[in-house]
Amino acid sequence: MKQTLTNVENSELENVRKASGILMENIVKPLEKEIKSLRKDVDKFRKAVEKIPSCPMADNCPVSRELLAAEAADARRGADADR
Repeated sequence: MKQTLTNVENSELENVRKASGILMENIVKPLEKEIKSLRKDVDKFRKAVEKIPSCPMADNCPVSRELLAAEAADARRGADADR
């Protein structure tokens, strides 16, 4: 009886190890790659946005206007949530 119980426990542990490996391979690693890619994209975007003030067309920059509008909308949502 003890041997059977030990075999079942070992089998369960092996199944958990396999499931963990599948999880890492199919979910965690692709997510890590996606996060790394997103970080690179955000860094490029941040660098571009930081250049707006030195642009000769900064006063009429549609990107700057859009970012300011989004920032104002976020601030309004935050104020509404605080109520």
